[in-house]
Amino acid sequence: MEESYIQSVLRGFEGQAKEKQQQVIVCCVDEDVNKQANAFMQLVDRGIGGIALWPTIQVDTPPFQIRQLQDRGVPIVLCHRPVPGAKVPLITVSYRDIGRMAGKKMMAQGHRRIAYFASHGSLATQAHLEGLHAVVEPAGGSCPDEFIYTGTSLHWDISLQEGEIREALQRMAQHPDPPTAIMCAFDTICEQLYMILQGMGYRIPDDISLVGVGDTRRDGAIIRQLSSITIDAAELGRRTAQTLQEMQTGMRPLNDDKTECLPLGFIEGRTLGPPRG
Repeated sequence: MEESYIQSVLRGFEGQAKEKQQQVIVCCVDEDVNKQANAFMQLVDRGIGGIALWPTIQVDTPPFQIRQLQDRGVPIVLCHRPVPGAKVPLITVSYRDIGRMAGKKMMAQGHRRIAYFASHGSLATQAHLEGLHAVVEPAGGSCPDEFIYTGTSLHWDISLQEGEIREALQRMAQHPDPPTAIMCAFDTICEQLYMILQGMGYRIPDDISLVGVGDTRRDGAIIRQLSSITIDAAELGRRTAQTLQEMQTGMRPLNDDKTECLPLGFIEGRTLGPPRG
């Protein structure tokens, strides 16, 4: 997840916490599940009142880590990603609906050959593709395997994969029936494709269209140009904090496993248009 998106989530979370005069401690474990467990123990030792967790992605968070917190009376709320086997609230969005919305927007413009780019494979990217296929294929379109790129970097700086992305685009361009639109798993990779494609001589959206996914808040010259499925990241942070507060006050049990999906939006931008010809 890109840095600016995480900052928006934190902004919403901290704003809600300050209303209740609660202190917020931010921990970064670099997607390391063992560092995450160590951070939990340090927080418990400090008498933490609750934890909002963005679970590790490279290795699934083991549910016993969650149970150890709950056994000590510590409320925990998951943000974006589930922990299989753990009974705990989750505040998220429907990744499958993101794929469906992107597919509908591209199909409405007349696109039938669609590519997909992500910085890494995950449950979210799998759900994106499920939603995309569910909309595109019944309408006569396609998103074949050769049009799907998933990198290996968990780092938010997608420029580290620029060479690989350029090679993937060149392979797709040489296909006898190349894609006319690309769905990107997040705005960061969409920005990167925007720059690379322009460097390759493509006009966007005249030659190829782009659809990203990101925060409703648009900071930056390129991101303001993107046509994107949007998530209110600050609201996600606020709702996560509210759920924690409900558990702290006994309004919700610690093992409440309700999942709350926030609504999606769409920003028209300037990178989605009809296919040429």
